[in-house]
Amino acid sequence: MPLHPEAVAALQEYLDIRGGLVGYVFKGPTSKNKLSRGYAYTLIKRAFDNAGLHGGNGKLGSHTLRKIFARLVDKALDHDLIRINYALRNSSISRTIAYLSFKEAQIDEAILSI
Repeated sequence: MPLHPEAVAALQEYLDIRGGLVGYVFKGPTSKNKLSRGYAYTLIKRAFDNAGLHGGNGKLGSHTLRKIFARLVDKALDHDLIRINYALRNSSISRTIAYLSFKEAQIDEAILSI
């Protein structure tokens, strides 16, 4: 999967600070082990909290970022579910749909406009 040029630059800066790629790219708090899924969630949650961002249900985390990415890809690919599914590397269209939020009123309006 391609990385945005800004992500490549940020990753390169991170690796330069670390002295290059040795072992895992992202290490856990002990810096000997890989970054666990749970600790990654903690870091992402902390970043949301530090930015003053709080979800209506209090559940902003890694999947929030994935849903935002899905919406941006959805718009960029003109709502083509097949290509969005490929971009997200999901195993099925139904998994892709789960990441996209649809407002029922918009769907009703589209049906009624036909």
